[in-house]
Amino acid sequence: CSSQVNALAEGIRQNIAVQNNELAAVTSLGAMLAENPIDQTVFVAGQSSLLGFVKQGIAIRENNQKIAPAGNAALPGLAMVAMAQMTELNLTMGIGMMVNTASTGGIDSMVASLNKTVAELKGDFAGGITQNMKNLAA
Repeated sequence: CSSQVNALAEGIRQNIAVQNNELAAVTSLGAMLAENPIDQTVFVAGQSSLLGFVKQGIAIRENNQKIAPAGNAALPGLAMVAMAQMTELNLTMGIGMMVNTASTGGIDSMVASLNKTVAELKGDFAGGITQNMKNLAA
């Protein structure tokens, strides 16, 4: 393997590690939503942590696309990951916006919507891990 291919493989492995962190962070948010009452301060910190992981994953994937040799079999899969990451970024930022605009009822009034978003993100992150495993094998 060329040094470029080795670097790409390492980058994809790094992205999978971040995706595992994303999955753990969103699972933690889901657990927080099950609490009664929900500690909004802790939830906001968890959302911020998740957002950091999502942005870290985007930076790693962007670098992977830059270092991938032309015609590399992983490039189409990396493009799929890029599209998914934009959705994940929007959903994660949406969680923050929902919490920031919570009425006087606080975050407890938005549990159903937040749980739906958390469930969607769990599926997205799991799918991203699967796709990056395919990218690694490509």
